[in-house]
Amino acid sequence: MVTRSEQLSILSTVRRIFLNIFSLSWAQIATRGVSVFTMMYLARVISTAGLGMLGFAAAFVGYFSIMVDFGTQTVGSREIAKDRSNMESVVGSVISYRSMTCGLGFTVYCVVVALLKEPILVKVVLFISGLSVFTIPFNLDFVFIGVEKMGFVATRVFGSSVLTLIGVFLLVHNLADVWIAAGIPVFSNFLNTAWLFRYYLKRIGRVRILIDFKALKHLLLQSWPVGLSALMISVYYNMDTVMLGFMRSKEEVGLYTAAYKIIYLVALFQSAVNQSIFPTLSRLWESNREKLRLMVETSMDMMLLVSAVVTIGVFDLSGLVIRLAFGSHFGLSSNVLRVLIFTMSFVYNETVTAPLLYATGRQKRHLIAVSLGALTNTLLNFLLIPQYGMFGAAAATIAAEVVVFTMLYIYARRIVASSGFWALRAAVLYSLVLCVTVVLPSLLISTILLVGIITIGLFAFRKFMNQFTAIRTVVS
Repeated sequence: MVTRSEQLSILSTVRRIFLNIFSLSWAQIATRGVSVFTMMYLARVISTAGLGMLGFAAAFVGYFSIMVDFGTQTVGSREIAKDRSNMESVVGSVISYRSMTCGLGFTVYCVVVALLKEPILVKVVLFISGLSVFTIPFNLDFVFIGVEKMGFVATRVFGSSVLTLIGVFLLVHNLADVWIAAGIPVFSNFLNTAWLFRYYLKRIGRVRILIDFKALKHLLLQSWPVGLSALMISVYYNMDTVMLGFMRSKEEVGLYTAAYKIIYLVALFQSAVNQSIFPTLSRLWESNREKLRLMVETSMDMMLLVSAVVTIGVFDLSGLVIRLAFGSHFGLSSNVLRVLIFTMSFVYNETVTAPLLYATGRQKRHLIAVSLGALTNTLLNFLLIPQYGMFGAAAATIAAEVVVFTMLYIYARRIVASSGFWALRAAVLYSLVLCVTVVLPSLLISTILLVGIITIGLFAFRKFMNQFTAIRTVVS
């Protein structure tokens, strides 16, 4: 028999999760939308070569940013979610650790940039973009994720994107201004990180930066698998762009970057769900395994439905999307987008399995999965990019996601024996059908896509409503 207090607890959890998903979703939608407008403007004033420089720099800086954070975002939010009374100690340890790695990381970054055989303008763009690592030590997103107040994170991210858009419109007018375009997002990120840090000091807690080697050792032991996982994920998301920059022209990098910007946009809901359910999964693993199973089932059903709608829609409308976003001279990007969008079939269904492993302390298994994906991606990039260019890079990314998807499915199934895993099996079949449509006539493609989305949508919606009914039954 479920007690009244348990009913209220479940209801509060459901409401909090949906509120956090909504907060992050609107911010992700707005932020990605603003980013697309920024890219649309930049594509027209700095050309594909300038866009390629910025994409190359963003991918390059991404690796060093991961080394500075090294998993402390995930571990910090998990520790705070489990025990909020330990917040000040966690915050102090994270800032201390990041401050040390920031100085070392930026020094190594500058040496690497200096040794690159690239034009001086490219090196300037790389150096300016690298300054963004200095915001990482004082980025307190993990605190607000841990206490499940995602609205503050959403506001910070959205504020950065708006300031970037305004700055780009006012200051960037041609290819010679590409170094300014690199510096504007760095400056806006500094401002919004400072705002959130100040809010924390005034309303939530203090910051005690103490060199506690015992606490730092514990943080490192917990975070290193997460940090390496993030690095491996960055490999199969950014290595293609970096290798294109070295092995092909900057114009081709620009075309590929444009397609990837759309991928980032359609992945926004996945990111919001991932961050919203993670702290709750962390608590439920300790307190109530049945609630955990129910949440896993419901989330999987929901993500399958969303991935079907998003993937099929973008696949069928890729040409129109690219033309509206970047103009007709980016036409080849639409073909790359039709290949890359297959990754969403897998990424959306990893939304539950990945945070489930982190919440249950199985970050090393997640590291194994993404490492195999990174290895697959790197090898295929070396083999495919020289001959097939950006299309080879896109194919390598899909192959990496298939590997990661399979491994996460196996590991998650060992934790939660949930009927919701039907969603993962359905996603595999659905993705194979999508792949076949590439070689079919356009009319037949549209017919298959329409039938597929209706069929999968009905099944997913039915199961989602069954789970939602179960939740209502418990809390009523």
